[in-house]
Amino acid sequence: MTKRALWFAAALAVLTLLLAPIATEASATAPAAAAPKTTITWLKVDAEEKAEAWKAVTAKWCEANGIHLVIRTVPWNDAETKMLTAAVSANPPDIATSGNWIEYGRKGIVYDLTSFPDFEEATRDLVQQGIPRFRGAAYSLPTADGTFMVMYYRKDILKSLGYTQFPDTWAEFNSCVEKMQAKGMKGVTVQWGNMGWMSFAPFLWQAGGDFYSKDGAVATLDTPEALTAMKQYGDLWLKYGVDKGGWPEMEKGLTSGKIPIGISGLWVAGYLDQGFPEMKGKWSIAMMPAGPSGRRTTFLGGEQIAMFKKTKNPEAAWKLIKYLMSPEAQVAYYKAMLKDSLLLPSNLKAWEEIELPDPSLKDALYRQLKDSRGPDVTVLSFRAAQRYIDEAIQKIIVNGADPVETLASLTATMNRKIKEMR
Repeated sequence: MTKRALWFAAALAVLTLLLAPIATEASATAPAAAAPKTTITWLKVDAEEKAEAWKAVTAKWCEANGIHLVIRTVPWNDAETKMLTAAVSANPPDIATSGNWIEYGRKGIVYDLTSFPDFEEATRDLVQQGIPRFRGAAYSLPTADGTFMVMYYRKDILKSLGYTQFPDTWAEFNSCVEKMQAKGMKGVTVQWGNMGWMSFAPFLWQAGGDFYSKDGAVATLDTPEALTAMKQYGDLWLKYGVDKGGWPEMEKGLTSGKIPIGISGLWVAGYLDQGFPEMKGKWSIAMMPAGPSGRRTTFLGGEQIAMFKKTKNPEAAWKLIKYLMSPEAQVAYYKAMLKDSLLLPSNLKAWEEIELPDPSLKDALYRQLKDSRGPDVTVLSFRAAQRYIDEAIQKIIVNGADPVETLASLTATMNRKIKEMR
């Protein structure tokens, strides 16, 4: 080897030694490439501030689990159209919340969530009656944005009539309204679901009746229990003069004292003190009075969450749904929304960790939630069924139709439609 070759070899060796540590150090200190995130799109009914609250609640969890969550909102009055449009689009959202998913499930548009192996464990602590099931399938779950029907009342007025607690049974309730009317008060009003299937449902269940047979095969609104329920329900308008139709101003009636009892959704409790400060300390909430069955069952509505079949990430979407159902997420969401609304968890475990602005309401609300139900389902579409039932109720209350004949006709119509749907 020549001197020139030896010099070149030595220089190359030195250069290699100098560069080698640099390359090793560079690879050790360079930031690791961020793992790609899975984007989950949630089409959510209701207001934008609820979406913002959920984004804040889920931010850390999503970061830790590699999920990029996108929430798009639609108003309730446009929800049905938006959900149908999303369902038939080529690229639908992964998950969505709205009121009813059974028809989507029957048509194969959303997942039967029981197909996930850990479904039972994941839903064990949710209010079970709030999980609508159709032939064993569960197409949606009740969220922390749900609500249920309760009794609002003026404590001071009922006390002046000799009541130390809200009437316990239908008979006691009727007697209380009659005492109020004897004093010149109007007595009672129905706000949410006024003169329709939604507010009729609790009376039907409290009477021991149901909209359908247990297998959903036939309508059962011609039973003695349904007739008993319709008598008690119809008397609210026919005997006690509840305002017919519309959305009665229950809050003003409670405030003035002219209507000391009102039936409405849970959300009213969230703004009564702020919106009507003169009411502070004068009102309370009670469970629905027990019917002949001994039950106080009420209607559970609000948002249900479902997963579209076209999602490209079912495992990630299911993982997110499970987190949204967890006590951790629901307690955080409850606290985030408390300044604006009273939105109570659907996970019963989460109730152990929340404090209500008025702690005296917690027991009644918890017990009422546990004795609440969503709408019954069968092959007859939800929309069709409620139209037939609403029409029958209005015939009885507004037109004075015979309840026995009307309920028999209603049942025959619904069964005929059910038969056509099979």
